[in-house]
Amino acid sequence: MGLEHRERDSGLGATNYCGSSAEASIASYTGAHCEVNVVARIPLRFNARVGRSAAQRFGLLAIVGLSTPFALVLESGVRHLLMPAEFEDVRAWLSPDVTPWAWAMAPAAVVATGLGFFLQRWLVARSLKKPRDPRLTPEQARDSAEFDALMLSTSVPQIPALLSTVAFLFGARLTPVLVTVCLATVGVISLGLAVGRSPRAGSNSPPGSPED
Repeated sequence: MGLEHRERDSGLGATNYCGSSAEASIASYTGAHCEVNVVARIPLRFNARVGRSAAQRFGLLAIVGLSTPFALVLESGVRHLLMPAEFEDVRAWLSPDVTPWAWAMAPAAVVATGLGFFLQRWLVARSLKKPRDPRLTPEQARDSAEFDALMLSTSVPQIPALLSTVAFLFGARLTPVLVTVCLATVGVISLGLAVGRSPRAGSNSPPGSPED
């Protein structure tokens, strides 16, 4: 892809874009004044940045979404390897009292997901009201705000899921724990899909000024 040049007509003030280096050479041969148009490179940089941002978000969702299932598997392995056999008797004795609390974590995960949506929007709005770093474009500033909000908001549905795994450690049945973990994982994915869906207001605010 050749450099994009801008041709100026000194008499009329008109502009013409040369899409290749060959066209730029012709313009130079005819005596026209051509300048490198740096704006032509912005779409390439924008596409690369969008790709990196999407990869970071998917990576974050994978880490957060799989953290609770991994904790459940790790907890079960450590319990079987390190805990004495008498601990299983203690779990069986506590199971009738702990299992209802494990079931209560399932609707709590749904409620926590709803709170995560509100937290995510509030965090993005608060970050965009702050003066923008002059080194960042408006789109980069918004992407950074959305990524930070995603990290915090996706942790909210994980709280009931982690509590359910603790209940499983002390004798809760496995069924309510799996239901809670699945609901929390769906909540994390939903929060990841929701980020960036809000209108991009204030994306044209100048550096150093708040984005409304």
